[in-house]
Amino acid sequence: LLDRAAELFAEAGQFVRAAEIRHDQNRFADSAALYEKAGRFDNAGQILATQGEWARAAECFVRAGRMSLAAEMFEKGGHHAQAGERYAEAGFQRHAAQAFVRAQAWAQAAAALEAVVTEEFARASSGGDARRQKELRTLVLQAGKLYEQAGQLERAQAVLERGGCFAAAAELAARADRHAQAAELFLRAQDPLRAAEALR
Repeated sequence: LLDRAAELFAEAGQFVRAAEIRHDQNRFADSAALYEKAGRFDNAGQILATQGEWARAAECFVRAGRMSLAAEMFEKGGHHAQAGERYAEAGFQRHAAQAFVRAQAWAQAAAALEAVVTEEFARASSGGDARRQKELRTLVLQAGKLYEQAGQLERAQAVLERGGCFAAAAELAARADRHAQAAELFLRAQDPLRAAEALR
């Protein structure tokens, strides 16, 4: 008499035991709900994920403190902004940036990418190989472009400047009519002709 047993376990507050019975009966939604009542959010999340209930599974994983798993579930469910937030909380800034780009949340994507750049610069402070330097430059340019898309031109310029992409930073300064600043940046980019144009 499994139904009656499950009901009595639930009435007695033994939700885990009731959840196990419901799981054995292939009543997965009931099982997940009982695991949630028991505070066993990890178990509930895993059951919901097998049923393709991505958003509910994600919420359970958030409550279980499993942020990277929650992010994956949100991503599968097409909730990219929430996926980005969870990836960022879990410290996976590259994944966060990608998720924010899919959500067209440009400022958040740029901030996540800037965090990656900062981390990479700290690692590459001992020089690093040419390939790594090139990859880092690409990340800096992407972060700048994302800030630009978000309409945050000053932050875009700052990240480009900090990343050593002086020509790109100078172009932004020139577009914002900060010509003296643009000239200085063009000089740092070893482009005296454009520096002279900016000064003129």
